[in-house]
Amino acid sequence: MQPLDVALVRWQKADEISDAIGYELRRLGHRVHYFHYDAPIPSDANLVLTFAPYNRFIQIPHQLAALPPTRRPLFVHWNTENPPDLRIPWFIVKPISAWRTWLGKVRPTHGSVGRLSDRLPLAMLHQRMAKFRYVGEQGWVHAFFDCSEIYSAYHRRHGLPSAFVPFGTLAGAYADLQLERDIDVLWLGKRRTRRRHRLLERLRAQLSRRGVRLLVVDGVEHPLIYGALRTQILNRAKLTLNLLPTWYDCCLLTRFHMAAPNRSLVLGEPSLPHSSQIRAGEHYVAAPIAELAGAIQHFLTHTEERE
Repeated sequence: MQPLDVALVRWQKADEISDAIGYELRRLGHRVHYFHYDAPIPSDANLVLTFAPYNRFIQIPHQLAALPPTRRPLFVHWNTENPPDLRIPWFIVKPISAWRTWLGKVRPTHGSVGRLSDRLPLAMLHQRMAKFRYVGEQGWVHAFFDCSEIYSAYHRRHGLPSAFVPFGTLAGAYADLQLERDIDVLWLGKRRTRRRHRLLERLRAQLSRRGVRLLVVDGVEHPLIYGALRTQILNRAKLTLNLLPTWYDCCLLTRFHMAAPNRSLVLGEPSLPHSSQIRAGEHYVAAPIAELAGAIQHFLTHTEERE
């Protein structure tokens, strides 16, 4: 295969997923040109690769659509975000997604409509209803992939050809540091929803009564951690907790690939089978919410089962 010039999106200045994808592309012999999602796409790219999305994604395909067909690179997107609630009928999801996509395309420089979209209350919507945006913006791509088998099937049912491409472990995100496992249970990541916040606090109280320590790294109690520090903390954690922000969320996929390579057992509530490569009872422990505290205590006291 001929080396490609790949324009790879960065959603923020420090973007470890973008860094990891770029690393693997270079290992395959391709040239990588990073660009910020809100900046011009590199002119020498013959393929544009995006993932997530985490912000106004529609500006990227909008740039590509403005190019002459002979100069337009291929556009490939790997979706790693969740769609709207899977129980919502498609006839409701589709028009809301189309409207949410239009709003994401409008910029403050686009006359009076653009200025209006950047003011309250419309400006607040740029930070909300994102799950509808993820659906509405995906019809612009040449090739579409999803990290979830369930979501990939969801998109195919509604007319978008989609293939499953699973998460993997980020290069450099794990190590065997031979540290003492002095953290009983670790929570990593923002709480995001009232559901997850409520479950976390309830479980914390139950574990406290059992004498089990829960370290919460959520950006509030302790700053969020990345890179070498996260690897170090995971090497100290006996168990890493997984709680879902919504009933159908695919967050287990990323949490598993952070914790398991660092030999911290992932334990949490049951998750939908987003990836046939990660199975409950084989790769991680799933227990009903009412039984989580007991399951945690069991694996803390039965070291041989945990390891």
